[in-house]
Amino acid sequence: MKVGRVFGSASDWLLQAVVFLAVGVIAPAAGLVAVWFGVVNGLHLPAYFAKSPVAAWQYFVSSPSAAANRQVIVQALGTTGRDAALGFVAGMLVGLAAAYLTVFSERIKAALMPFALAARAVPLVAMTPLIALTFGYGLSSVTVVGAIVVFFPTFVAMVEALNAVPRSGEELIEVFGGTRWDRLIKLAVPGTVRAVFASARIGAPGAVIGATFAEWLITGRGIGYLMVSASETSDFNDLWASVFLVTLLSIVLYNLVAFLQKATLDRVR
Repeated sequence: MKVGRVFGSASDWLLQAVVFLAVGVIAPAAGLVAVWFGVVNGLHLPAYFAKSPVAAWQYFVSSPSAAANRQVIVQALGTTGRDAALGFVAGMLVGLAAAYLTVFSERIKAALMPFALAARAVPLVAMTPLIALTFGYGLSSVTVVGAIVVFFPTFVAMVEALNAVPRSGEELIEVFGGTRWDRLIKLAVPGTVRAVFASARIGAPGAVIGATFAEWLITGRGIGYLMVSASETSDFNDLWASVFLVTLLSIVLYNLVAFLQKATLDRVR
């Protein structure tokens, strides 16, 4: 198979980038602004705390202090993006590794499932202080919190996908003397590509939620802490803009994974 066929031409990627920008970024942003307008105006919320998109635009673009305001929120969003990325990668890797280990033994599967259920059942707000005490009040704890949020849906989705792998394929590998390692590499991994992307679509927004939550309770940095701080100081322009941006970030990441899934599966069929 030629490399160009797998990865596509430069013009194909440019077209997909334009489509992603339009559908994955601009359209969600426009939709969020419309909802924002509708909530503020439709519910007749007090202008003191319910800032409209116009007020937020003036605060961050046209006011005398706009440059300083933008710097604060951009730095906070960059911190959250980094925290979410680390949590996402860690959670996906641990979730995939744990799921693929179940290929080797039902005992491994039985041993891992209670830990996965515990990670989901225990409220994150209850675990966060213990995580902070164990890993410190820095980036490590934020990564652990994000990884926990991403791990459970990844692990469960992958185990379900592995259970759906045709038994005939497993029998064929056994007939030819294949090992469980062969079953993993030649059957399980190729057969769960869609599940990997599905897990990533769920995990990407989840990592953002985990990052903002950890920033609020642990580090005192990032968009999560900025939203809490803005609420306490009645800086509602910052608050509404922060909520808008973190929501848009989650939607964009979800759409980005969806576009990567489509581009990848279209080229490996």
